[in-house]
Formats: sequence, structure tokens, C-alpha cells
Amino acid sequence: MTSHIEMVGVQKTFGAFHALKGVDLDIRRGEFLTFLGPSGSGKTTLLMVLAGFETPTAGTVTKDGADITGVSADRRNFGMVFQGYALFPHMSVADNIAFPLKIRGVAKRERDARVAEMIELVGLTNHQAKRPQALSGGQQQRVALARALVFKPELLLLDEPLSALDKNMREQLQFELKEVHRKTGTTFVFVTHDQNEALALSDRIAIFNNGGIVQVDTPEQLYAAPRDRFTAEFLGSINIFELDNPRQLDGFVVGDFCGQKIIAPAPDGGASPLLSVRPEFVDVRKIGPDAGENGVEAFVREKVYQGGNTLLKLVAANGTELTAIRHAGQASDMEHGETLWVTWPRMRGRIIPEN
Repeated sequence: MTSHIEMVGVQKTFGAFHALKGVDLDIRRGEFLTFLGPSGSGKTTLLMVLAGFETPTAGTVTKDGADITGVSADRRNFGMVFQGYALFPHMSVADNIAFPLKIRGVAKRERDARVAEMIELVGLTNHQAKRPQALSGGQQQRVALARALVFKPELLLLDEPLSALDKNMREQLQFELKEVHRKTGTTFVFVTHDQNEALALSDRIAIFNNGGIVQVDTPEQLYAAPRDRFTAEFLGSINIFELDNPRQLDGFVVGDFCGQKIIAPAPDGGASPLLSVRPEFVDVRKIGPDAGENGVEAFVREKVYQGGNTLLKLVAANGTELTAIRHAGQASDMEHGETLWVTWPRMRGRIIPEN
């Protein structure tokens, strides 16, 4: 994918508060890029700067090499889908979708053709004459999406558009949103605080924290190879072991944890004391580790039944909290308070930088 939008050194202050602290970001043409982070991390502020609704305190925004930092929102040719839909209640579905074309002076015949195309694209056939209040939340969101795409924007910005929907509807619209992105080829920039949503939708994810971007990568790479503790802990569930006396030996990091020697592949950055292991790679059993495995003892603090799986919360002797996932039937004989072995293959652990 070629570069489409570039943001360099973007800062935004509100009085003494620094919402953005020198953000650099390249957005590739045609990609689905997600801004992911906790509340107040800067992701929505950067989206507003990108949209042209906020002017950065410092830094530049360029589109295809041209500086658009001072260009107003209405001249950027970007579409926007808001969390609250922002539909006109007195207009029909078709008129809501046609509105951006009407204010641009598009002829009625072409407006009608594009509206019909959008209604089919988002699955609202036979609903075009209805008003928003007669639609479900998911249908209203489809109208908002169609309205934002009908004028063929170069970039579509989506500010937590699925957050008001129930779980089943969110999952359905995630699939449909990905299909719309594939069919249109429009560059999508999507804001969410939902990790599973980001993993399901994105070509790349930008992880935000404290007014900056800490890592940008594919979902697979972010999940498997986080570059810092914040990213590791924010994107999905993970176990963090703080090793004592970490040292490098023959391509591995060796450290101590609750009286056990722990071994993991050595990263390029050296022997950090932080070892991360995803819960799906962890086994919980009554016997210690086999050859090629690490293992520590921990007691069962909580069992959470999740249908096909049971989530186990355990605590090691030094107070470290650990998480494992077992098939529901495999956890039936594990009792609250019972001390068990938590084991994992050495090659499944990852040393991450301390800061």
C-alpha cells in the first residue's frame, strides 16, 4: 500500500493539558487502520485533528504530499461516522444518505443512483423510505455508514461507531464493516477501546497511551511481539513474570522466579527481567514441567466458566497473578485454593523491554 496521509510531530494542548505529544503516523492508502487505547490516551483527539475539526498546536498533516494542516474539515473530502449516528430524524433513510450529495450539488439522477448503490451495499434494501426512529440501532449505524461513503471520500473516519450496540449486533456489524471496506477500497481509520474489535477488523493497529503512539503494527505482530509492557498488557490477556537476576546464556535469557529457573529466547534488546506468556500457551496441572518447559507453582484463586472454556485465575507464591484458559471439562477437578503447576513451553515465552 502506498502512503496516503502523513502526520509529523503532531501536538495538541488544551490549556496546560497535553492531549497529543508529538505524534508521527503514516496512513497507507486503502488500509483499515485502528486507533486503540484507553480513555484519555489521545486517539479521538488525533482523529479530530485528522478530520480537520481540531487544529494541532504543532506539527503537520499532509495528504499525498500536500500540507492540509490548515485546511478546514469541509474541504478535506473525508467521511465521518460518529458514535451517536447523527442522523436527521425528519428525513427518510434515502434522504439521509443523499444529503451529502445534495449539498455538493450533485444532480438528482446521479444522487438516486448512488443512494441505491449505498443502500444495497449496507444491506438496507426495502428500508429506504423509513425514518431513523423506525430502525434498529444496527440499521441506523448502516445508514450513517452509507451517508459517509456516498460521496466517495478519500478517507473514512469512524469514532467508536459500534460502542452503543449489543454484543451480537457488534459482531455482525464488524463483519459487515470489513466487507464494506473490502468492496470500496476506501482508507478506513477506526477508533475503539475494544481490543477484540481492533484485532478482528484491522490491517494495522496504532496503540495509544498518554498522548502518544507506542507501537503500530499488524494485529498478529502486536499480539505476538509487543515492544513494551503497556502494549503487552493492553492488547489481550497476558501473564507477566518479573524475573530475578536475568542473564543471557547461549541465545536465551535465564532468570529466577519463586525458586524456579525460567528460560526464554533472548531478544535483540538484551536480558530484560520481564517475561510475557499468553494464557492460551499456559497449561495447569498437578505435576511439574517436562523437558523444554518452564513451570511455577500457584494456587487457584478463581474459576470462571465461559461455556466452552474455563478461565483460571491463579496466584504464585510472590503474589503474581496468572491466567490460564482450559477447555471446560479439563478444569472440573481443579479446586479453589488448590496449589498446581503452571507450565508453558520455553519457546512460547517472550522477553519484553522493561520500559
